[in-house]
Amino acid sequence: MPPLDASAFPESGLYLLLPGGEWVVMTHQGLEAATRALLADPAAIPEHVRAAVDYQPCSICPMRHTAEICHAIMPVLPFFDVLDRYESHEKVTAVYRDDVGVMVIDTTMQNALMFISILSLTQYCEVGQEYACFFEGINPLTPVARIAKSVFQGIFLASDGDLPKVARTISTISRNLLQTAKCQTQRLCLISGRDSFQNAFINTEMIMQVVEIEFEKYLEERGMLLAGVQELGS
Repeated sequence: MPPLDASAFPESGLYLLLPGGEWVVMTHQGLEAATRALLADPAAIPEHVRAAVDYQPCSICPMRHTAEICHAIMPVLPFFDVLDRYESHEKVTAVYRDDVGVMVIDTTMQNALMFISILSLTQYCEVGQEYACFFEGINPLTPVARIAKSVFQGIFLASDGDLPKVARTISTISRNLLQTAKCQTQRLCLISGRDSFQNAFINTEMIMQVVEIEFEKYLEERGMLLAGVQELGS
C-alpha cells in the first residue's frame, strides 16, 4: 500500500485498515464518548450483545453488587459488530498515534485489538484502575515482551527498588488481571463465534506472565531467588 500521511490521523488512538479496505477509527476521545452514551442509555446496547453485558461481574469487582453494567466491556461494544467479522489471525494495517508520534504496522487482528483489551482491563475496569499507571504511555502495537519490560520498570520504580514490594505488586496485578481477563473472554464467548477479541484479552493477560519472568531474570542476575524475596516480605 502507498505511504500513509500522518496528518490523516490527528487524534490519539488506533486506526485500523481492514482486509476489505474499510477504515475503523478508535480514538481515545471517540471511545470515551461512545461508552458514556451507552452508560447513559443501556437500552441502546443491541439485543444480540446483551448477553455479554448481563454476564455476571467479576467476584473481585468493587461494584459487583451495584453496577448495572461491567465497565470493562464498554470499550468493546462500539466496534463489536464491525470487528467481530474477522478471525484473530487475519491481517490488518494498524496506525497508532500517541504523544510520541505515529506508528504504522501490518499485524494481526488479535494484536491490533490489544489497544482495546489493555484499555478495558486497566482504564475501564475498576480493579484495573488501581494499577493503570503502570500501563500508561504503552504502545499496544509493540511486542508483548517490550510492553512487559516497561510495566516491570514502572513497578520497580514505584516500589523504590524494594524487592519484596515489587514481588507483592507483581503478584497482585497478575492475580487480578488473570481473573478480569478471564471474565471478559467468557463474556465474549457468549456472543461471538470468532476469537479476535478473546485472544486480545488473553494476550494482555500474558503481559504479566512475562513481567514475572522479567523479575525472575533480574533476581537471577543478582544471585537471588524469588522465593527468598517473597519470604523477606512476609
